[in-house]
Amino acid sequence: MWAKTINITCLYNSSVNNMNPIKLFDSNGLIIPTPTPNYRTLSQEAKSRTVEMVEKEMRTVGITRALVRNPRAVSLLHTLGNRELLEHISGKSGFYASWYLVPTLPPEMGAASELLDEMKKKNVKAAWLSPGPGFFGPKLSGHGMAYTLDEWCLSGLLSALEDQGFPVFIEGFESWEHWNALDKVCEKHPNLPIIITATNKMGRVAYSMLKKHRNIHVLTVGINDHLG
Repeated sequence: MWAKTINITCLYNSSVNNMNPIKLFDSNGLIIPTPTPNYRTLSQEAKSRTVEMVEKEMRTVGITRALVRNPRAVSLLHTLGNRELLEHISGKSGFYASWYLVPTLPPEMGAASELLDEMKKKNVKAAWLSPGPGFFGPKLSGHGMAYTLDEWCLSGLLSALEDQGFPVFIEGFESWEHWNALDKVCEKHPNLPIIITATNKMGRVAYSMLKKHRNIHVLTVGINDHLG
């Protein structure tokens, strides 16, 4: 199901006069049902992104199905945001849920096996991890529920996801320590499909990681080939 790179760019068939859009699958859809202040800037300006807004955008560019997530699961609480997402896409065709997860030792998520059983029961198709930018720096500058990507913190959750075949999206690559941790995760879990949201500043690192590990993939939405 997962290609080595996952493109979300709108494509058109130039040979057709009326420019019929090619049907696409969006693997990085955002739904923000309730306006939420920006947790990075602490700005009070709130924004929302409803299912209806996303449906309109999908029709415009020919996207027929989308894997969606709710960022409120990071800025507020994982269980709240994940539950809210399911409520808002319920009964909507073409939408598939992906959940933000955290290390399973704290009680808010339960044991890894119980969590994955719940995800299967509720037809959740993928997991998102957001360790948080700045986590490995001199001070914590990411969101309030940041955690490390290292094996000692996530091994139980990653092993369970690998066993059950869930693809895992990971965001927030802004330090070398983060990439080094990812390298070890790929070696430890070779059968775990991992999709990263690499930024254009880390393009060369992402390419090296793609060459080394067969189970890693990249969302091309964040990659740029400038400066050679």
